[in-house]
Amino acid sequence: MSIGENIKKKRIQKGLTQKQLGELCGMADSAIRRYENGRANPKYETLEKIAAALGTHALILNDSISEKHANDILTESSPFSALASLIRNIYGHFDEKQVYVEGTGKAYYYLIQKNGKKFALSEKAFDNIYNSVNQIIMSIVDSSAVEEEIEQKRLENILKEIGPITNLEESLKRLEELTGVDFSGPDGMKKLSAISGIDLNF
Repeated sequence: MSIGENIKKKRIQKGLTQKQLGELCGMADSAIRRYENGRANPKYETLEKIAAALGTHALILNDSISEKHANDILTESSPFSALASLIRNIYGHFDEKQVYVEGTGKAYYYLIQKNGKKFALSEKAFDNIYNSVNQIIMSIVDSSAVEEEIEQKRLENILKEIGPITNLEESLKRLEELTGVDFSGPDGMKKLSAISGIDLNF
């Protein structure tokens, strides 16, 4: 659908007249009419005002994102955005794209890039990846998690074994023996912070 058609659809869903929407956006109802009739296209800043009044997002009104994933995309900490960020970190590229055929509608896919080549990932494939990752994480957590008291005791015992820190190098060596974690290298302090619960990244 066009921007105007999307505005009209959302406005009707909200039960608003063109005049009421115009008042909410601080503009004349004649401007809303022009947008809905396709006689004019609003600037993005104006589209954001209209979207806010309609309880949606400008990217939905201009068809940049699909309704299916709209809420997840617009929720910063959503599972969708988390998985999209993970894929982007692995491949360096992740964008939502769409194919539009007049009279039929739109279909969406995701574009990733590897070794300079671009590949398309269907919405179904993305959903399958999400479900698989979800199952893997649950499986690892279920098999690794212990009761809080047990973990507290384990950490207390490690700290007691280390004893007073008089020699940092010896203490780290002893901690490596107890935990099986290598604290050398650039990520050493980060690993130590994770185990100790103390922010040592200074």
